[in-house]
Amino acid sequence: MNKINSMLLASTLTACLPAMAAPIYLDCAIKHADGTIEFTVKTDEDTGKITQTYKSGEAFNAEGFYSTNQISYQTSDIGGGVKITYIYTIDRSDLSLTRLFRAEPANPAYASQIPAKTSTSQGVCEIAKAAKRKI
Repeated sequence: MNKINSMLLASTLTACLPAMAAPIYLDCAIKHADGTIEFTVKTDEDTGKITQTYKSGEAFNAEGFYSTNQISYQTSDIGGGVKITYIYTIDRSDLSLTRLFRAEPANPAYASQIPAKTSTSQGVCEIAKAAKRKI
């Protein structure tokens, strides 16, 4: 009887554990007037994290916002008194990509002297082909 109870307890505890999904890797490209921007995006819905890596090797981590239909994340930087923000949105159904660029004064007191600028770029992602790894 003890063996049966411990087996039932083990199976009950295992069934209650959340399923851990593996991170998904995407190869993405945005075409614009100056050329094409290519990068890889690692989405990890279980942790809520995003890692974006450019072909040049630059990378950043961000909090991802995962909804039923899309994944969005952003990165911001301040330089020369201007705050630059990129907001990325990936459509989960067709992997289309939208990037919103926003430049605005870092100090709101300068809003009348430095007008905010925004633009939108479109792109596409595809599921990355798994590389054969040794480790």
